[in-house]
Amino acid sequence: AVTRNTWWEALKGLSEAEMSEAQTEILWELFQVKQEKAQVPAKKAGSKTPQASLLPLYRANNISIMLIQFGSMGLDTVCSAVANGDPDGVLPLEKLALLMQAAPTEDELAAFRMWEGDTATLSSPEAFLLQMSRIPRVEKKLQCLLFMRNYFGMCYELQTILSKVQQAVEQVRSCTTLLKILALSLASGNVLNAGTARGNASGFNLQSLLKLSDIRVTKQEPKSRLLPRKDTDKGRL
Repeated sequence: AVTRNTWWEALKGLSEAEMSEAQTEILWELFQVKQEKAQVPAKKAGSKTPQASLLPLYRANNISIMLIQFGSMGLDTVCSAVANGDPDGVLPLEKLALLMQAAPTEDELAAFRMWEGDTATLSSPEAFLLQMSRIPRVEKKLQCLLFMRNYFGMCYELQTILSKVQQAVEQVRSCTTLLKILALSLASGNVLNAGTARGNASGFNLQSLLKLSDIRVTKQEPKSRLLPRKDTDKGRL
């Protein structure tokens, strides 16, 4: 119902049928419902080829950081040096240590050796592991190169250790106080163990010396010991 005494009552006679055909066509043209077309994402200019994803993101990031350390040295140079035993010495010790950390795992070796896709779709870390996976016994070769670089340093370190051991042996052999303590310990043990299977011993092993500080007498204070503690008698045997 039209509200009385309003403009709508005065316009009651105006309807769609009373509009001209031309006006109706204009309305249809202006307000027709358009069908939405499926939008195809526009390819951006200079967009890269879709990348393969053979590595987890964290693994790819770690290898990317490692590759930065090689600077301008190309992947071909690095892989060739590893494959041929680095005859020119282009891989110092720190670089070999990085390569050892980033060396392809067994699963990665299997994945890259089976992969037959376009190398252009590989990221830098994946391209690196692809080349490394083509080197026979790559992990063993890296270990050998590391050993070669470390050889003289390990020899020097071993000589230093052996020198200290030799000095310690000479000090022990020339210490008369230690000899007296060993003789006293052996004699005390034979007295305390007289009449048992442990009595009348001709010697004892060095591990038994560790038990001497736990031996206590029975008629004095419990704190009394056959030998003093290290912390109460520092500097003495």
